[in-house]
Amino acid sequence: MLFAFLLSYAEFVSATYLGGGVFQTLPILLTDLIRGGQQWPRAAVVSLLMMAALLLTSLVAVAWAYRQKGN
Repeated sequence: MLFAFLLSYAEFVSATYLGGGVFQTLPILLTDLIRGGQQWPRAAVVSLLMMAALLLTSLVAVAWAYRQKGN
């Protein structure tokens, strides 16, 4: 589950085609901010939020996988 989430988090081509290009995901937003040229601080904040979300998700998944089972 964790590997599927990590691989699909940065995949924005399929989200663009399935959503019809209407919905904006974080990777699409980050790409648009970087292409704008003047939005580097906002792009840095979005990338930090993405990394924090990935770290939190992976920590929760690992904690859930290695949880102690009650007797």
